[in-house]
Amino acid sequence: MLIGIRKAAIEFERAIKRISNELNVFDKVTSIGRKSSSLVISGISFLFYAFLSISKRKNRTHMGIKK
Repeated sequence: MLIGIRKAAIEFERAIKRISNELNVFDKVTSIGRKSSSLVISGISFLFYAFLSISKRKNRTHMGIKK
């Protein structure tokens, strides 16, 4: 009976280690996902800001030509 309990404990420990490893991989993938989405958002924000800056410059130029 003790041998059965010991084997069950060893299998349980292995299962816990496997789950822990899978969670570590999941955390790494999630972290990469967060970083990449942050980069995408930063890129979109930069492009939007650049577009607004260019639009403002064009409006100033057109205003200057009309006067």
